[in-house]
Amino acid sequence: MSRNRLEDILRHLHVRDNLTITAGQEDRLFKLGPMIDLLNFRFKQGYKLWCLACMSGYVYNFEVYQGKFQAIKDDLGFGLGGRVVRQMIECLTKKEHIVIFDNFFSSISLLEKLKEDCIFECCTIHSNRKGLPVFAPDRALNRGSFDQKHCGSIGVYKWKDPKTVLFASNYHGTEVASVKRKN
Repeated sequence: MSRNRLEDILRHLHVRDNLTITAGQEDRLFKLGPMIDLLNFRFKQGYKLWCLACMSGYVYNFEVYQGKFQAIKDDLGFGLGGRVVRQMIECLTKKEHIVIFDNFFSSISLLEKLKEDCIFECCTIHSNRKGLPVFAPDRALNRGSFDQKHCGSIGVYKWKDPKTVLFASNYHGTEVASVKRKN
C-alpha cells in the first residue's frame, strides 16, 4: 500500500471524534480507543497475533488467528504451529534466512522441510514430539551437562541447568563453547 493511500484511509476513517481531543493528550491510540475496547470486550479470552520480526523488532509479516475455521492452505500435516511458520516465512524472498521459534511451533518434520527450502532455523522443542531421538533420562544428567543426537541433518540437543531444555536446529553444529559467567 502506498503512503498516499494510507494517509487517505486514515483521513476518512474515524472511530472517535477529533473535537473531543483535549490539549496535551498523551494517549497515542486515542483515536483507536473505542475500537480496541470493542475488540477486548468481544474476545474476553484474548486474541492471538502470529508475527514474524527481525532482530531489531521490525515486523515483516503478521496474521490474526481466527480460530480453527480459518482457511488452511498448504497444511502438509504440520499442524497449526507448522502452518503458521510456513505462512509467516512466505514473505522472505531470499533463501538462507535463520528463523528462531518456540516449542509450540516446532517439529522434526517441519525442520526437515524448511532445510529443503534453504531456510535455517533453531527452536526449543517438546520432548514428546514425533521423530525425536531417545535421550538419557533427566536424572542421568548433572547440572550444566548436555547430550546431543541427530535426526538426519537435524541436530537435537538436551541441556540441563537446572531444568532440562531440548533444542533442535538444522543450522548449528556440535562444537562446544564455554561461556564466562558474571560473578
